Amino acid sequence: MVNACYLHFDIQAELFETDIKMEEQMSDISEAISKYSNGSGTNNKITATLLPLSLVGDIESSKSIRCTATGTSESVYGSPLSLEHLRYQIPYQSAIANAEHCCTQILTSTRYRSAATSGQPQGSGAKVSSKLPNRPISAPNARSVLMNTEKVPTVEKTITREEFAQAQTPVKHNIPVFVTLRQQLNVKMSRNEYMNIGSCMKIGNTLVFTDYLNKQLIIRKTDVADVFYIPLPYRPCYITDIDSITVAVTCTLDRFILIINVSTGEVTSTIETSDCLWGISYYNNNLYVVIGRSIKQMHVMDLTGNVIRTLPLGTIRGITVHRDRLVCIELTTINCFALDGKLLWRFENEKYRNLNRVITDNDGNVYVTDENTNTVLVVYDDGRHYGDILTVSDELCQPAGIHFDKKQNILIVCNRQDGKAFLFDVKKK
Repeated sequence: MVNACYLHFDIQAELFETDIKMEEQMSDISEAISKYSNGSGTNNKITATLLPLSLVGDIESSKSIRCTATGTSESVYGSPLSLEHLRYQIPYQSAIANAEHCCTQILTSTRYRSAATSGQPQGSGAKVSSKLPNRPISAPNARSVLMNTEKVPTVEKTITREEFAQAQTPVKHNIPVFVTLRQQLNVKMSRNEYMNIGSCMKIGNTLVFTDYLNKQLIIRKTDVADVFYIPLPYRPCYITDIDSITVAVTCTLDRFILIINVSTGEVTSTIETSDCLWGISYYNNNLYVVIGRSIKQMHVMDLTGNVIRTLPLGTIRGITVHRDRLVCIELTTINCFALDGKLLWRFENEKYRNLNRVITDNDGNVYVTDENTNTVLVVYDDGRHYGDILTVSDELCQPAGIHFDKKQNILIVCNRQDGKAFLFDVKKK
């Protein structure tokens, strides 16, 4: 017999900021309910409808939002929550940005075509033109600022988590690099266009953005204003480059990895996995992929999906691999591992509560976007120092995607919703 239940709960507002975070948190709630409930049964589906979210108190100072979920189930044990329909039925609200940037997004599966080419056919074979007119790059705007940094005790390679958690002491220190604005561009072609750009990539003069909301990649050349779209069968989330024309993206809830030729717009191969997918990075002919829900594993696999080894790394989501170092982020921490899973260093600061994507440069400096503070954080000296290299004054608004072109020393950052992307030249001081 099917019974309905009604749940009332408080939850931190930033955990409902995006579809992906909302789905992950609701999944965790479902698992907790099934784990501690009384009764037994088989693994049948539990479905839930999330009623409209009501913000508690002032948006800018609100710490939590109250939600009501109604659900029906045929079993009460071990059943994951099914939330696929939520993306199509309800809006979600950002309750952590200041009031100027808070808005309700209408979720839609509308497929957009090229804003520059009206006769281009739809479908997964949408082609990106290589014959595009040249356009001058915007004038640079140099920035070099003395940043506040923090210092933690020097650690050896074998150290406990308690030692990592020791208090940090603020000190004045120069960030070892400075950035100069090379180009600002926009991939949002109209004010009425809704998007959710979670990741970005630069391959040569081609920029690639994952639009989770509209199930597509957004393609833009650095020297032209035309924007093209590659429709996908699933919702892309994280991205990594494989070669000069190929990228791999993870589709978190769909559990697929897509290998895509960005020149032709073709999905050349699809890898099905066993669980939800998060961060992905390509290194030394292998894909490093984060798989799982609450507790995740790192799967190292080849391009056919054959798993070579696994690493238990906890609750990480975003990753990048460079020079035998695996840098991983959670919402509030940055961890650096050796490729065998050995923890080398860890960074955490109470200022940063919504770390999103991570990348490194050629010298091992770690760059991370934080949506709560609208900053790009750089961590260096094996996690002992840090500083904000980009802030809201650089027009960052919910910065999500970040990538470093190691051949040209260019840092790429994109905002999640307004379509703005920025290219910065990065130089040593």
